[in-house]
Amino acid sequence: KIKVDPFTLYESESYLKYRNIKLNQKQITAIYMALGGIPYYLNYLERGLSAEQNIQKCFFDEHAPLNGEFKLLFESLFTKAPAYIEIVRLIAKKNEGMSRSDIQKQVKLTSLGGYLSERLQDLCMAGFFEEYIPFNKTHGEYYKVIDEFCLFNLSWLKERKRYLDDYWLSQAHTAGFVAWSGFAFEALCRKHIQQIANALKIKTSGVVSAWRSSKQVKSGAQIDLLIERFDDTITVCEIKFTEKPFKIDKAYADVLKNKLKVFQEQTKTTKQLFLAMIAAGGLKETMYSEELVSSVVTLSDLFKSLT
Repeated sequence: KIKVDPFTLYESESYLKYRNIKLNQKQITAIYMALGGIPYYLNYLERGLSAEQNIQKCFFDEHAPLNGEFKLLFESLFTKAPAYIEIVRLIAKKNEGMSRSDIQKQVKLTSLGGYLSERLQDLCMAGFFEEYIPFNKTHGEYYKVIDEFCLFNLSWLKERKRYLDDYWLSQAHTAGFVAWSGFAFEALCRKHIQQIANALKIKTSGVVSAWRSSKQVKSGAQIDLLIERFDDTITVCEIKFTEKPFKIDKAYADVLKNKLKVFQEQTKTTKQLFLAMIAAGGLKETMYSEELVSSVVTLSDLFKSLT
């Protein structure tokens, strides 16, 4: 087995420049959220087309080269492809991921015992999943889909259809687009943890995790990304994908305050909490952002080289 990581945003941008495809960082991000950083897929992009036009061409035109690639991809990687696809479809339904015990209860094509463990590890090794143990836990693995290409296919190409020439452009303001883009941008962020840590000036080692409140609590809360640092602090990251600078109003400020309050109460942590916003479109300064947010990570930070 040879693990080959996808391109980062920086590497994708460099590759497109090499091919003389001139797109800004917002456009490249839109493409990355659909194709991931896979050079084979990026090779289908054409000069002179916008991100939306390229995505339309790759997935939704009559002879789109990547419509049907999802099934072929798994068949090329795994001998028992349907079982792997079943696991991916199951876990992709839960943005927060699923515990191994819940997966074991719901899968049908995977036998209990070694087969499930082996297939979950295969999917992690291939970059489809991220395995993590929730904050404040010592055991109980969770698995989360972090592959952008899979998320795009499962959201938009559930069955073979005939699409109009402007199909993808017409989806930009739908509820489905908002939900998918949020999940896809979060997956992108998890591939760029080191860039995020650099932007937040986190120099100490730390553990990346996630957390959600217990189901018994009425005012539930969920943290999709947190960095537990070894300097007695925790950076709680709120991830937002928006075209324009995100604005924290009073209502959203109350949501953030409740999230931090519930997190402290349930985890009983005494560590210093810092709230960071990872905002694709930047953050609009308001009295609430000044009060709550310690740091902001933008697209330009995610496009930084690590070398």
